[in-house]
Amino acid sequence: ISGQPLEDFRDKLSNLRSSKDLDKFINKRVKVGGLITNVRQFTTKCGDAMANLKLEDFDGVIDVTIFPNVFYQTKDVAALGEIVVVEGRVDNSNDTIQILADAIFSIENYAPDFWLTIPAQFENQTTLDILRKIFAEHTGDSKIFLNRSGVWKKITPRISCDPALCKELKIFLGAENVRLY
Repeated sequence: ISGQPLEDFRDKLSNLRSSKDLDKFINKRVKVGGLITNVRQFTTKCGDAMANLKLEDFDGVIDVTIFPNVFYQTKDVAALGEIVVVEGRVDNSNDTIQILADAIFSIENYAPDFWLTIPAQFENQTTLDILRKIFAEHTGDSKIFLNRSGVWKKITPRISCDPALCKELKIFLGAENVRLY
């Protein structure tokens, strides 16, 4: 396995699912990342283009199927030798584990989502006001999912995924309450 091209992106890829763990996520949505080592493009019976990829991560190889609707949106990104993040559903209907891709991002354009849990002792308006202020100072492309009292909700602002913001949120909410995925 050629880990060398991936080494520069180890931090970004470390928050994603690994090829060795996909059997635990059958029929669930996951994000995986790695180096595209094989692309097999073909045409469906209806004449639409689609592709199968081999995606190599630090632990192994992941089979990825890209159906026509996703293929046309991502064909420039899903090329041999590219490092990408694939979002999709884990499938094993053909007795092999694969990802059915919903989206593919170049590693440079990938912005992980923030999954933030507000601890019970901080469930108040002051906490929400402080978070709004933090979010306003760090606008970007990452989605935010907020867990309040056990209920997850996607919230409107998007924030940047920079180390300073991650550190600030971990200090404010506690490191165990901040996940990037």
